Amino acid sequence: MDELLKKIKKHLELRRDSNKTFFDKQNYEVKSLVREDFISLKETTPKKKFFFIDGGNQDVLFSNSYSLSYNKVCAASFEDNKRRVDKKTFFVLSVLEAKDEKLTYQIYSDDESLEFFVDANDSSLSEKSKRANPQRISSLAREVAEISYAKKICDENTDSVIVLDGVLLANNEHKKNVLESLYLCAAKNNNVVCAVAKTSGLVTSTATPLSQKLSSLTDEEVWAYELATSKHEFHKATIYLAKLHPRSKHAFRFEILRNQKSAAQEVLSGLLAYSKDPVFYGYPYGLIVADDSARVSNHEVDVIRTKTLAKLRNDSAILSSLREVDAHQILDNIKF
Repeated sequence: MDELLKKIKKHLELRRDSNKTFFDKQNYEVKSLVREDFISLKETTPKKKFFFIDGGNQDVLFSNSYSLSYNKVCAASFEDNKRRVDKKTFFVLSVLEAKDEKLTYQIYSDDESLEFFVDANDSSLSEKSKRANPQRISSLAREVAEISYAKKICDENTDSVIVLDGVLLANNEHKKNVLESLYLCAAKNNNVVCAVAKTSGLVTSTATPLSQKLSSLTDEEVWAYELATSKHEFHKATIYLAKLHPRSKHAFRFEILRNQKSAAQEVLSGLLAYSKDPVFYGYPYGLIVADDSARVSNHEVDVIRTKTLAKLRNDSAILSSLREVDAHQILDNIKF
């Protein structure tokens, strides 16, 4: 262990300086990192209403060929110092099916707008050339539901800011189509679409953490920096790193629809007013509320599972299918 710790220290000491962010230059226009290009942020009373969107889910029943999950999506908003949380709950069933000599996942839901199918071997949904598992497909359905809920908020409001949790990357065709419908609505209703990611993973071209590099270039207590703009159709975003509170130990990845980048400074300055909660300085409080409201607890899903299994007590086919778990899942449940 001591030798490995020494290697970590040596790795950190040998890292070279760089003024470039590590992005795929074929798909992104990348900006150099220079002191003069920081974006000045000053807290203002937001002129636009902010909506913060997040979702959560847990499996109720699952086997190697299907997953039944319980889902929540929430929108937190604030007006006249009053907090409002709108919530939607629904079930999603992802089923592996053989169609035309191909394996696909059919997604069913008690929300019919969420019914679609995807290729089970879609590389964006699987790892190590393996077929995607049903739980991953259920999570995709929840991600689509979050964007659809943002579209609903967009339809009902004008001159607002919609903040999604995560990034604006559409890693498959169906998610791309749902995002496109949100973007069209935003243009129609003069709404801004953006996203804040809890973690960024961004580094310079020599693997130095980007937040560390940018912090060394400025004395400002709060700041933002434009890093890159995507050139491809699955990621219509301009990407920033932003520190939104003087006491924050984190700078967060912020993305805005690339044809709305002229609004980035106003939106980021508006976010300063929501990023003061001592629970997580610098992270927008609206996303903390949305995350908490959308979280599906173990207790919730245990109650639903117990009631569901009670209904199935005489259904030997479904009960038998629940034993179709792989060895990893069995070992994960063993308490040594």
